Amino acid sequence: AFPPIRKNLQAESAFRVEAALLALSAAREAPADLNAAARGCLGDKRPAVRAAAAQAFGATARDRRAAARALIAMLDDTEDRVAEAVTATLASHARESIPEMVAALAGASPVRSARLVAALRQLPDDALPAFGAELIAAPPAIRPAVLRAVRPEALALLPAEARNAIARWLVEGDAAVRIAALALVGSGSWPDRADAVRLLRDAAVAKDPQVRAGAVGRLGDLDEAPEALRAACDDPDAAVRMEAACALSRRGEPGPDPLPLCLALLDRLPAAASRIGEMGIRGRSAIPDLVRAAGVPESAAAARDALARLLDAGSPELVLGRSAAFAAAPEALRASVARALGWLAAAQENDGHWDGVRWGSAPICDTGVTGLALLAFLSAGETDTSAAHGAVVRRGLDALVASQRDDGVLGSRATSAFLVQHGIATAALAEAACFSRDSRIARAARDALKFVSLSRNPELGWRYEPRGGENDTFVTTWMVMALKAGEMAGLHRDPGAYEGALRWIDKMTEPNFGQVGYRSAGGYPASPREPGAVETIEPPPLPFPLPRFAGLRESEEERQQRRREEEARDAAQAAASKLRDPDTNQACTAGGVWVRLLTGGGFSSEPGLKGLHSITAHPPAWKHPLAIDECYWHWGALVVAQARGSRAYEHVRERWRDPLERELLSHQAADGSWDPVGIWGRTGGRVFSTAMATLALLAPYAYPEGCFTEDYRRRLYPEAFKLLGR
Repeated sequence: AFPPIRKNLQAESAFRVEAALLALSAAREAPADLNAAARGCLGDKRPAVRAAAAQAFGATARDRRAAARALIAMLDDTEDRVAEAVTATLASHARESIPEMVAALAGASPVRSARLVAALRQLPDDALPAFGAELIAAPPAIRPAVLRAVRPEALALLPAEARNAIARWLVEGDAAVRIAALALVGSGSWPDRADAVRLLRDAAVAKDPQVRAGAVGRLGDLDEAPEALRAACDDPDAAVRMEAACALSRRGEPGPDPLPLCLALLDRLPAAASRIGEMGIRGRSAIPDLVRAAGVPESAAAARDALARLLDAGSPELVLGRSAAFAAAPEALRASVARALGWLAAAQENDGHWDGVRWGSAPICDTGVTGLALLAFLSAGETDTSAAHGAVVRRGLDALVASQRDDGVLGSRATSAFLVQHGIATAALAEAACFSRDSRIARAARDALKFVSLSRNPELGWRYEPRGGENDTFVTTWMVMALKAGEMAGLHRDPGAYEGALRWIDKMTEPNFGQVGYRSAGGYPASPREPGAVETIEPPPLPFPLPRFAGLRESEEERQQRRREEEARDAAQAAASKLRDPDTNQACTAGGVWVRLLTGGGFSSEPGLKGLHSITAHPPAWKHPLAIDECYWHWGALVVAQARGSRAYEHVRERWRDPLERELLSHQAADGSWDPVGIWGRTGGRVFSTAMATLALLAPYAYPEGCFTEDYRRRLYPEAFKLLGR
């Protein structure tokens, strides 16, 4: 391959030279003249050629340390693609050139320093001992940059002497070094947690206020030392007081309101804007202040980031405006919901929970039905301070808080469906935390949300076992609902979970019609098979493979065989349809579209539009138990409520919402409940059926049309969107 590479390196075409350099970089070993030719291309005027030359020169150099010095000199390149190629090349060979890279931090420009740090953070694990030796020997001037180059998750792989140096610098270094060391000690990855807390407590009383503020913030992130945080609320420095108040608020501990403290420092302290961005709905009132702060150089970048987070978290009307929205509902619907809430209030136990077995559920379902009952009250705008049912809501929340285990799980784990019940109850606590002043609720919701994130399978969603390797659409939908409520409350944010959930929904979506399956693309939805469990009802196995392609040269014998197979397949599918009413096969489709809406997609995507069409083609009908799917009616109502203004579905209310209200209102029992006759009735019982029917009726009032779209939020905050260029 070398002769054509050598020839093309002499070409005038940038494309041919770039191709030759990329081929050379793949060779790994090359004659000295080709390596010299690659080095000569480092100064080429064409960015694409320079980027490819960096890869080829670094890959084929025999003296890696000398090559590193040449590449480091290119880190100030004004073309991002060139700098990215150089950084990646340095990272791939950093094991041999660590001393050169660390030494180059001295006197480096901010841009070069940031790119060197990015390359060092990509060191392989077996190079960390050598990096630890360079860290120990680093002069004070470059210690902050060297510390930023340490990946927190790699701390345990550094030599003990390097960790001791970091701990020593936290006490003895200047402010910049101590702040960089704080980020590592307080990252949650420090091998000895007790040692980390001790070091942070000592730093929380340091003379330098910047160090104190950083230590207090890190203590809050570690969920440790509440007494130290409360003491810091009286610190003479305003930044320390702000960090202490924010940390206590994140923990759900009583303390001063952090928002006024953040606003007072907004123009001169970027961290103030960042903390406001973490507050969810509680920080929405500061959006005009953040817009103004975005024009101040010191806080512009942080203010923009905070605005983006607040605008993406959801609209405050989702929780705070529900009471007024429900009051404007039709009288018949309000009367029906009032009777349902009255029945749920009467069915509550003295300690605040709802007893599922007493009302016909499978054993160990109390956590789930308690969460659903509370969500029904919250969706109607009832809070723990409401005049009508405030005491009911308060007792229910107390019951969930009391049921929480040390690992954050709500309720018992002695059931195969404990994780989905945990998700439902977490959603209830997180929604309540948006308005409740009870710090216990925020603290319990935050811990429950952490377990939701920790239980997700890497890269995808959830099923019954935490990180069990299996996923399904049913559990994933409930978990995304819980995380969205936590984000609105400013308690927890996990963008990676949204990305994983969307990957799962995409995987389960049949491309032609947008139907979403439970565990196979476009397949059957979730349904109970035994008390306390959730599973699919699969069709009978087919005695033949999937339909074959009818080729143009198909013989008569082959054609007859294909027809027999098609007739057998149709018969098998007809038998399978008796297991489930076709109108109820849309539950996971509704759940999948709802996940898309919650995570910022939905009807803006083709799968979301196709899913909506599939839902509206199958309206609710109270025909027989297999036709009544409470989850489909609840999720479908949420999806349809968001589509009422769509031109493509201008009759969506007549097609789907009107039948839902007609069926539910006509089949409500005289006492206000609904009979547990649906496919989930034997599992959830009467509390479940009543709560789910109430949630379906309240969907348009709990979640206003378009509330998860940027257009909706843009109408509320036009200046913020204009500033962000969105």
